[in-house]
Amino acid sequence: MTTAAFTPVTVQRMREDASNFTAIAKLIDNPAEVWSNKLYQGHYHIARFMGRGVIHTSDPQTFQDVLLTHQAAFPKSEVEHRLLSGATGDGLLTSEGAHWKSQRKAASPAFRHDRLMALLPSMDAAGARVAQALAKQSGETDVLPFMIDATFEIIANTLLSGDEDAFDSARVAKDVALFLEDLGKMDLFDFIPPLANLPRPWGARGRAAVRRLRADADTAVRARRASASPKADLLDLLMSATDKETGDGLSDLELRDNIITFIGAGHETTSLALTWTLYLLANAPDWQDNLHKEAKAVCGDGPVEATHIDALPLHEWVIREAMRLYPPAAAMARSAAEDISLTNLDVKKNDQIILAIYPMHRHEKLWDHPELFDPERFSPERSEGRHRFQYIPFSGGPRICIGMRFAMMEAIAILAHIVRRAEFAPHPTFTPYPKSRITLRPQGGMKLMVKARE
Repeated sequence: MTTAAFTPVTVQRMREDASNFTAIAKLIDNPAEVWSNKLYQGHYHIARFMGRGVIHTSDPQTFQDVLLTHQAAFPKSEVEHRLLSGATGDGLLTSEGAHWKSQRKAASPAFRHDRLMALLPSMDAAGARVAQALAKQSGETDVLPFMIDATFEIIANTLLSGDEDAFDSARVAKDVALFLEDLGKMDLFDFIPPLANLPRPWGARGRAAVRRLRADADTAVRARRASASPKADLLDLLMSATDKETGDGLSDLELRDNIITFIGAGHETTSLALTWTLYLLANAPDWQDNLHKEAKAVCGDGPVEATHIDALPLHEWVIREAMRLYPPAAAMARSAAEDISLTNLDVKKNDQIILAIYPMHRHEKLWDHPELFDPERFSPERSEGRHRFQYIPFSGGPRICIGMRFAMMEAIAILAHIVRRAEFAPHPTFTPYPKSRITLRPQGGMKLMVKARE
């Protein structure tokens, strides 16, 4: 099954002798460009800024120490919290400590395997529709909006029972993009501690987008509270869920923040994973054929059913490889709450730890030919012995993404429909470029050549 090598586009690496000014400029423009070869060939780049240590790391053991072993000592950094909470408030993605634990316990039953399997028909229907829409294209097509529409349809149907009045997919996609571009990036205030918590005089479009998202979510919660008819969707499960120890459920404010979290973190990240997947497949026609044959053999010309998900391993390998090369989040930032000795590193209180996922996923000593597109690296044989924190597109430790299985199921279901209906080839003049805005987006969309599969 090994096929011709393809080297996908990657971000530029910063010069090792670059100044702090250059680093700050890159952090503001495109944080994924801030890492030099030190992170791709070694595991640490340590500097001091404004009196405290700033430690960039691509060491899997340090990831495990920070995210699992000593997780309580490493809350999200002030900058990361500001970037995320601008839209998601104090939901699962941003809350800390006891408040996070209570929300996580309350929400976890909604993501049990049996309940996720009950949602598969909605994922299958969205996959069938987007595959049909792509098969009608002929020539140059930006596939990103198609993936956004498909994953939003799934969120609308599984979270809100298809209530299109609550959220309009086109407007939500635009508002998420506005938030990411206007508010989802660092700015000069973040590098000047006395100014870090001040309101930004810019970003009016992003703030307006967040207000619209929150208003829609509030409306959805109020309408559901007033409804006499229960619905078998994630919102009803979240509304009825309680922490077994305390008996507490989620408040309306927590429900609102988590609706936006699932729309932003779930819908956005899965649509990007699929978009990067199609780019990779467009440049690897043999893998397109492999997936087409597997999908036809398992699903025929019919729907993707519950028993099919585990029977599509090549689909899973390809999606996992896409998220290795283009992780939904290029990095995570944590702040040390105390002096602490980790396995390979001593950390002082208030040091900033940047967990550099993108360089770790492409590290020259962790992966064979890391720059190549090679889905077989996720076969059981080649995955054996890999450090458990070497590959973390969904984070890791207690705060691993609660929707991880949901995302993989929908991505596999959508992809299995697409490869049976459409074919993709590279655009002759457009090359995508990864740009980090909380998520890793292709700058300018994802233009490919698309046609119906004969």
